Amino acid sequence: MISVILIAVSLMLGYVIAVGLSMVFVFSVVRMLPSLARRDDRLTQIYLLLHDGMWLLSAVAAGYAASWVAAESSSPWMGAALLGLVLVGSMWRNTEEVMQRGLIHMLLTSGCVFAGVAAGFWFHLF
Repeated sequence: MISVILIAVSLMLGYVIAVGLSMVFVFSVVRMLPSLARRDDRLTQIYLLLHDGMWLLSAVAAGYAASWVAAESSSPWMGAALLGLVLVGSMWRNTEEVMQRGLIHMLLTSGCVFAGVAAGFWFHLF
């Protein structure tokens, strides 16, 4: 029972950190460099690549923070897998984001999220 609670708390913590860092990045870039983010009412390729890289860094931070909580559970790597699934699932459910970013960037972002969460857990656990 304690393992389930630890993994649930680690999921919430990781999600809040990843989404919070994502929002800080998006609002900062759009505020400081609006021409980098949007041209002709479309997101630019440079911005999309920066956003993909930002998800990698956010996922590393989220995975590292979540591993603090989940490290004491019986299966901390289950927490990593679930965190990756929750983050990627929430991105894919946002249909406007999928339409704006396109399939290639959504797949790249999904890979960055899974790699980042795994790296964050690996940094803390090893």
